[in-house]
Amino acid sequence: MADEAGQAAGPAAYSAFLSSSGVASESLRIRRPVGGAFLLDLREGFDSSIHQISDWLMDVGWLKADFSPGNVRFDEEGLTLSVTRRSGGPTPYVGAEFMRRGLYGFGRYEVLMKSARMKGVVSSFFTHTNERLGDPHAEIDFEFVGGTPRSVHTNYFWKGDSAAVDVPL
Repeated sequence: MADEAGQAAGPAAYSAFLSSSGVASESLRIRRPVGGAFLLDLREGFDSSIHQISDWLMDVGWLKADFSPGNVRFDEEGLTLSVTRRSGGPTPYVGAEFMRRGLYGFGRYEVLMKSARMKGVVSSFFTHTNERLGDPHAEIDFEFVGGTPRSVHTNYFWKGDSAAVDVPL
């Protein structure tokens, strides 16, 4: 997660738009066309009524990741999530995670993003729910693993089942 000079990995992902099945609105601000679709322009910044920025440590035994709001930036290009090095603390690096709150069903999901190239950094787009959110664990992941730019790792979890596929690009 550091380059040859030992610098922190820097920007991990850029994301300008998130959308779910529907037509693009002229304003690019969230609108709900027929069918409950939405289009979210992240260049418009953080909206606490629908967005959440993670500030927590995930430790599930085989994986430990720390997320900090300090590694999230909104600007005219959209959203930048960064990975930074630190000394001390439960992990040597701190990442970032952004979420749009809400319950969404089946349909088409799209994201425009630039993934990190650094080995060990995962840039991902995923749907997720769990017991904390009042539902059983279910998710669909699209993960770009740093150091493997010509493939995307996909997986799903549903009712205790899971499967993963690496897709060449």
